[in-house]
Amino acid sequence: MYDLVVIGGGSGGLNVASAAARIGAKVALIEKNKLGGECTHSACVPSKALLRAAHLAHSCRIGEPFGISVENVKVDFPAVMKRVRSVIASFSEGDSESTLREKGIEVFFGSPRFEAYDSLVIDGKTRVESRRFVVATGSRPAIPEIPGLLETGYLDNQTLWELDELPQSLAILGAGPVGLEFAQAFRRLGSKVVVFDRNDEILSREDPDAASALRGCLESEGIEFQRNVEVTGVGRKAEKLIVKCRSRSQDAASEGLFTHLLVATGRVANIEGLGLEAAGIPNATKRGIPVDDYGATSAPTIYAIGDVTGRDMYTHAAEREAAVIFQNAVLKIPKKLRRDAIPRTIYTDPEFASVGLTEREARPGACDRAAAFLLEAGTPSPRQAA
Repeated sequence: MYDLVVIGGGSGGLNVASAAARIGAKVALIEKNKLGGECTHSACVPSKALLRAAHLAHSCRIGEPFGISVENVKVDFPAVMKRVRSVIASFSEGDSESTLREKGIEVFFGSPRFEAYDSLVIDGKTRVESRRFVVATGSRPAIPEIPGLLETGYLDNQTLWELDELPQSLAILGAGPVGLEFAQAFRRLGSKVVVFDRNDEILSREDPDAASALRGCLESEGIEFQRNVEVTGVGRKAEKLIVKCRSRSQDAASEGLFTHLLVATGRVANIEGLGLEAAGIPNATKRGIPVDDYGATSAPTIYAIGDVTGRDMYTHAAEREAAVIFQNAVLKIPKKLRRDAIPRTIYTDPEFASVGLTEREARPGACDRAAAFLLEAGTPSPRQAA
């Protein structure tokens, strides 16, 4: 029997597994796809490499006021993507199977499914028992139910990195952090970019004054925003995509033609196939696995961290959660996780950062509404780790 089994080899899972192995705990890690997780292969690492290339191209174009003139700036997009993939490969070396085994972590590849609170089976064959489990299976892009979208085809933050040709024109669904970072990157690399969002302002969860200021900066670079619109359908016309939308305020329909479409409308938790109900976690949904202030689920021996909880979907948040869960699950010294001090950063230019409550969240009654939502979702009451 293991002391700790971690399900998911992303940043959160790797950190808690490594911490436990360092103190001599018997640890196993189970990964369904690639070690390193979303951050290494399709999120933080490749997106920042792409943003770096875009920033350099932009800097060359605007250098004249500083006495630096670069004529005929040319973007070699295949070369840009080649470098992005090399950066991914470089980062993934540190999370290899051999590296983890050297740390004393036993690695399994496959699809795990709980049989009970203290056991699971990998691919229906290998049975694994443990005193404690940590679910760190992450999330994936949430694909909206838009007529024609699945049939027509689209990009998301996982498939985007297969591109070898710069999109001539790019429609982006969603004006959140992911949508905005990609919008600026592709605009600076030479694409025409239009961002569609159903809210009145970009970054709907952030301070509207700050969001409006950032939108002005992005618009000055040529990014177009279609705000307060509902995308009603996607189709094809010759070699291009048709994006149909309707204004939510004026009830007016319009459409545009694009060579590519990127979906950036949020995330859903990866909980399918885990058999969580058999483990004593009946309240998990695509929005996440509810956890208390100690990272514990409704099952006394199972914890959850990172995107799969549906809260604070940032790599640094998952790493902080890993440190807290290590203390609770392995050291058995109860420690609460403070979420009010977790910062949020969007790597646009200028960067957008925030921490704590927004003005809207700080208004009287907002905390009560948030608490009611969590209770409705089935979040267990704060308690010390078992």
